[in-house]
Amino acid sequence: MKHETRLFEDSNRIVANISTFAADNAGRNRLIIHSTFVPTSDKCSDVMSQVDNIRLAIEQIEKETGTIAFFVRFHLSDIATQANYVKQSFSGKKCAVSIVGQPPMPLCKVQAIAMFESGIEISSVDANTIKVDNGDEECFWTTRLADANDDSYKQTHRQLQQYEKILAENGMNIAEHCVRTWFFVRDIDRNYGGVVVGRRENFLLNGLTPDTHYIASTGIEGKHEDHNVLSLFDAYAVKGIPSDKRQILYAAQNMNKTIEYGVTFERGVCIHHSAGYKQVYISGTASIDTKGAVLHVGDVKGQVKRMTENVNALLEEAGCKWDDISQATVYLRDIADYECAYNELSKILTDKQFIIVQAPVCRPAWLIEMEAIAIGKE
Repeated sequence: MKHETRLFEDSNRIVANISTFAADNAGRNRLIIHSTFVPTSDKCSDVMSQVDNIRLAIEQIEKETGTIAFFVRFHLSDIATQANYVKQSFSGKKCAVSIVGQPPMPLCKVQAIAMFESGIEISSVDANTIKVDNGDEECFWTTRLADANDDSYKQTHRQLQQYEKILAENGMNIAEHCVRTWFFVRDIDRNYGGVVVGRRENFLLNGLTPDTHYIASTGIEGKHEDHNVLSLFDAYAVKGIPSDKRQILYAAQNMNKTIEYGVTFERGVCIHHSAGYKQVYISGTASIDTKGAVLHVGDVKGQVKRMTENVNALLEEAGCKWDDISQATVYLRDIADYECAYNELSKILTDKQFIIVQAPVCRPAWLIEMEAIAIGKE
C-alpha cells in the first residue's frame, strides 16, 4: 500500500490523501485507490465551489491513473443547506454518492472520501444503486435509502425491505451477498433503539441469527437534509464471492459478540477476492471489552488506546496490519476532544489514512469510534 498527499492547485487547493494498492493476478493488473479530499484555501468560500473543486480533483485522479471513481461520500457541516450542491455537482457522474450531515474536523464545511478502481464497468441499477463489474465480481453500492414517515423503527424496517427488493431484482439476498451497511441516525441518543430493533427483526426474517452470521456495520449519528428522516441507509453487496471466501472477524480476545447486548452486526469481514487480494471492512469499533462494557469512561485518550487495540486485533485476524489501511473514518462525540484524539491516533496511523468527523456514537459513554477499510495481498 502506497500512501501519499497530493495538492491539487488547479482545483483551488484541494488536498487529497491517497492510498494506492496494485493487485496482480496472472498478469492482469488492477489498481485500487482510496482517497480523502479536503479544501484548504478559502474555507469561507461558497460550498458549491468547494464541492465542484473536489469533483475536479477526483476527475484528475481518474485521468492520471486510468481508474474510475465508483463511490464518493460527502461529510457536510450543514446538510440542510449544502446537500443540493453535491447533488447538482455530481448529477452527471455515474457513481454512488453518499451525503451525510457530519461536520468535518477540524471544522470546515465539506470533506469527502472516494474509491476508485481500474478495469471496471459501471451501470445504474436504480436511483439509489450502481453496479460495478470488475470482471470477476459484480459489486452493488446502494446509498441514501431514506423514509421520512413514522419513527426510526418503522423507517428502518422499510429501508431494509426496499434494500431486499433491490437485491432480489438482481439475483441476491441480504444474508448471502450483503457485505457492509451503514445506518446514519439523526439524534442517535433518542432514535438508535428503534434502528436496533427494526434491524434485528428484519435480519431474523432473512435468516440472519446468532447461529448464522450478521453484517459488518456502522450505526452512528448522521443527518439527512430532511429532518423527518431519522435513519439514512447505505450498503455494499457483492455477487460472485463464494461463502467460503467471506471471513467473519471476531477478535474474541478483545470483544464479545454484539448479540450479547442485543445488537446484530459483525465486528468486521474479510473478502478474499479471486484476483489474489483481500479487502477488510472493519465495523464501527469503540472502547469496549469482552463483556460489552465501555472502557475508560470520560477519558478520550484511554478510549483511543482501547479502540485501536480492538481494531488491531481485527486486522491481525484478517492477516493485515496498520499500513494496509486504505481509509479510516473516526467519529468523535465532542469537538473539544479533537486535538487529543488526533494526536493519539497520529501515533498509530498517518494522517494520510484517516479523517475525523463530529458524530456521537450509539452509547453516550463512548467518546470516539472508528471504522476502516484495509487491502492486502493473499
